[in-house]
Amino acid sequence: MTPRHPVNIRISPRTTTLILTLSLFPALAHTQEPSSQRHVADAERLVQQLDLSNTNYEHGVGSITWTGTVASHTDCSGFIDQILMKR
Repeated sequence: MTPRHPVNIRISPRTTTLILTLSLFPALAHTQEPSSQRHVADAERLVQQLDLSNTNYEHGVGSITWTGTVASHTDCSGFIDQILMKR
């Protein structure tokens, strides 16, 4: 059996920065999670309050009325855009 000798490893500053940055990604993802949960909660709340007589499929920019008589006049991507722009 041969004795183990310590190995000198040199890590460049660029590699160190990369390792530290990658180690922060889970923390960054965790801080963004509540925001995405708010978007889902907003969409669910809208759907619960929405009377189908106040909605139609409208291609283009579209609009959502969030207060008072809730209404949605959007297509699928317009709905997502309006949800994301709410906050």
